[in-house]
Amino acid sequence: AHLVEHLWVRSVHGTLPKVGEVLEEFGANLNASTASDWTNYMTVAPKDALVPLLKLEAMRLTEPVLGVVEQDVLTEREIVRNELRMRYENSDGSALGYMREALYPEGHPYRFLTIGRHEDLETADVEDVKRFFRQWYVPSNATLTLAGDFEIAETKLQVNKWFGAFPKLAKPVHQR
Repeated sequence: AHLVEHLWVRSVHGTLPKVGEVLEEFGANLNASTASDWTNYMTVAPKDALVPLLKLEAMRLTEPVLGVVEQDVLTEREIVRNELRMRYENSDGSALGYMREALYPEGHPYRFLTIGRHEDLETADVEDVKRFFRQWYVPSNATLTLAGDFEIAETKLQVNKWFGAFPKLAKPVHQR
């Protein structure tokens, strides 16, 4: 899940530039976090960036991994592995991993840290990432939250324009 979080920013749709480049163009800032039950993406942007960012996010939900290639996976995989070393292996964070293994049985989704394990990260390839995206990063499993200085009526129209046409699909099945 954490590898996918990193790759989400690299996602592109057709000729659309990388998400990070679009955010930078509008002076926006993206931050993200991953927990056992969710991944959170938060964008802080000027008011005039709202419509382009809504369009961008809607496009990313239709085929978010279109532009992700093997080199992207290799690059982000090493970044995530270094994060794993720094946050969990070279600090008191290792206790969290041991606690989860002790608390949850084999096969339980909470058993391992969302950042992943080295052995899983080492073998993750672009097809694994695409499967994960297509299973979990779908409109029926997403929540859009907006806060700030914007016109409510106009924003509702824009949200409906960009997100209203998504087909109603079943939510992904969580295996416990």
